[in-house]
Amino acid sequence: MLSPINVLSYTAFYSTVHIFVEKCIVPFFDFKAVEALNENDRIDLPEKVPSCINGLITGLLGLYVIFWDCAFKFDVINPYSPILDTLFSNYVGYTIYDLCIMSTKTKEDSTMWIHHIVGLVGASLMPFFQKGAFFPVLFTITEVTVIPGNLVWLLQRLNKKDTSLYEVALALRAAAFIVFRPFAAPFCLYYAINNPGPLAPYAATILRTYVDADGKLPDNTIALINWNEKMQILQSNLVEIPKIVPILSIIFIALLGFLNLVWSLVVAYNYAIRVVSLFRKERISDENPISSDKKVD
Repeated sequence: MLSPINVLSYTAFYSTVHIFVEKCIVPFFDFKAVEALNENDRIDLPEKVPSCINGLITGLLGLYVIFWDCAFKFDVINPYSPILDTLFSNYVGYTIYDLCIMSTKTKEDSTMWIHHIVGLVGASLMPFFQKGAFFPVLFTITEVTVIPGNLVWLLQRLNKKDTSLYEVALALRAAAFIVFRPFAAPFCLYYAINNPGPLAPYAATILRTYVDADGKLPDNTIALINWNEKMQILQSNLVEIPKIVPILSIIFIALLGFLNLVWSLVVAYNYAIRVVSLFRKERISDENPISSDKKVD
């Protein structure tokens, strides 16, 4: 279960970073560019640094737990690594901070409210049940995409769209969204089915054809069973844990999967349009070269 002190410590940390950026860093930005921002953008300006810190922490911890520590190998239901308390405490603490910031704005995108509330509920309850933690942990990896996204936002607001850094940031944002976000939900389901949890309870039922002469399942059973059998085992294992966990996991995967897909399509489409536009301009320029030192009649 999450410690309220740890959660509030992270909330205080992100709030402190926000105030520091607002008071000590923003004044060094282009004064005219900052003055031209609307009220909501001025509120968001210092928020981008805490957002990047959270994205880095949650994204890297998610990658570590799933792909380096392999905490959920063979079983996405029961394992709960101690490091997850840190991951969820940080995420909940940051989300509380960010919801407070969002509430001070005159307008905020509804999808951001949905994203934050769903994430807050999942991250708050998971340490209590400690079952099915794989599902929210996988989606924390997508938080790394906020880093190039925030960089693009800052360069736009500070009138730096004509710089090479802006072009690099756009490419990084498009690449990050395409790689991480649209495939999170499909990969989540794929990984869960291939790592469905304990097999032994089903030796006499679903897996009876794989039992050896000693009445035991071979060590490589998971590699032998087919897709349908894995799905049956996953479903049966999910039934054994508190019902709220699989219900919330389904809602979690569906909502965030949909939002990630929509956001990725928008980012990819806008970037493709920009690339095509730049290519056409460059092609026209190449086809109609005009030297600056040559008189044109």
